[in-house]
Amino acid sequence: MEHIRQAIVQARVLSTEYDHLVPTRVVDENEYTGTCFRVDNKLFPFGDKVLFLTNFHVCDTADNRVVHLRTAGMGKSALTGHIEAVVPQLDCAVISLADHHEKWFMDDPNEWIRRIAIAPLCKERITSKTQQVSTIGFPQGLEEQLSSGWLAGRGSDDMDMLHVNISINSGNSGGPLCDKHGNVIGICTATLNESEAIAFAVPIFSVLKYFQNYYYGPFGKFPQWGLRLMPMTDAYAVEFGIKTMGAVVRRIEKGSVAHGVLKKGDVVHSIESGDLHADLDRFGLIHDDTRGSKITIDNTEFLMRLTPSHTYINVTRRKMHMKIALTPHPINYKVVDNYKEWNPVATHTFGPLTLQTLSKTLITSDSMPASKVVELVEVLKQTNCMKELIIITHVQSRSYVNHFDLDLEFAIVQKVGRYTVKNMAHCVKLLNAVVERWQHKQQERIMIGTSMGDIWLTLDQLQLSLKRKRL
Repeated sequence: MEHIRQAIVQARVLSTEYDHLVPTRVVDENEYTGTCFRVDNKLFPFGDKVLFLTNFHVCDTADNRVVHLRTAGMGKSALTGHIEAVVPQLDCAVISLADHHEKWFMDDPNEWIRRIAIAPLCKERITSKTQQVSTIGFPQGLEEQLSSGWLAGRGSDDMDMLHVNISINSGNSGGPLCDKHGNVIGICTATLNESEAIAFAVPIFSVLKYFQNYYYGPFGKFPQWGLRLMPMTDAYAVEFGIKTMGAVVRRIEKGSVAHGVLKKGDVVHSIESGDLHADLDRFGLIHDDTRGSKITIDNTEFLMRLTPSHTYINVTRRKMHMKIALTPHPINYKVVDNYKEWNPVATHTFGPLTLQTLSKTLITSDSMPASKVVELVEVLKQTNCMKELIIITHVQSRSYVNHFDLDLEFAIVQKVGRYTVKNMAHCVKLLNAVVERWQHKQQERIMIGTSMGDIWLTLDQLQLSLKRKRL
């Protein structure tokens, strides 16, 4: 394991945290730490840069996508890293070294960079067979601590983690999980709450396959089928003359690759991709030889085994058998989790009102009352998260609007004047036009149509940030 000890570095992240309701308001500043390990740059699409792998959650809030990296021997010095890409679904991030190191207080940093070894990565899938595993990291501020344990198994959940019996703590996140030969088989990711020595790691196989086959950009969206299946009953098979095992399509996500290609009621029998052939049972499950259990077709590692542009799905539609070319692809949802450096929330201030795009992050935060969450979730169900929604998240206290006790917080902005709001960019354009007309004394009032009703406001009373121009 000494070669792994020489491949790891500690990651330090400075993070400025903002108010969920007023995204321009700073509420705190913190420093977080984790572990990274150097990898062969030939395995990733980022040229000849010096690269490190870690968890996304180690650096998801890093200001300006900057991470400071240090080994135990560097003391207070640190190399400056830039986050090249992140994949939230796999909880992984790729970090490259910058040209200038702002926290370097020693001799030539290149000499220290050369000392950092490249960790060997296992490119094969890991079975459920019990084996000894180890990790080295920087837990709880300690330096290069070795922990050993056993691979406990493989889950059949869609996320598809390695389950390990090993003691890891805060600071181990992002570290390499190695087999007895010192090959990296996973990235240490999480522990089970209120348990002892039960942890999880993302298979390195999935990470490598993602960057090989599905890498679309720095913010790594994950491929999806966009299908929801239901069991095929005996009666259904008889009624429609289905003689081959399979599951029934009950719903197709809008915006998915399956939308407009498959239809509700189609029976999916199997999936083919290169040398891979997977038969579905009547519940929509497929057998995985590696782990010896059944998984869904949305299983992360199964998706990573597919070959893009060479994947086919065998279906029956109205007693007609078809072989359809269909490769999973990201769905461009409009309401998703937001991250300030990767998928930032769009915000705009109009007088005493703070507007922002609705995100899953806001809905799941403690900032929103439960009653409002229920209302907005119902809207998301109707729009399938495919429509960008603008909501009012804050109304300044003692403002003109608050004098009327209007319940505008968390209301959806639907119209400005007679125009229907399409998205945040369109909303800002409409509001700026109102301000321009107000400055030239061409408009005195504004109507904002919301999910709570149409609100008429006097522009002079809104204390707009821009003063009226003198004509």
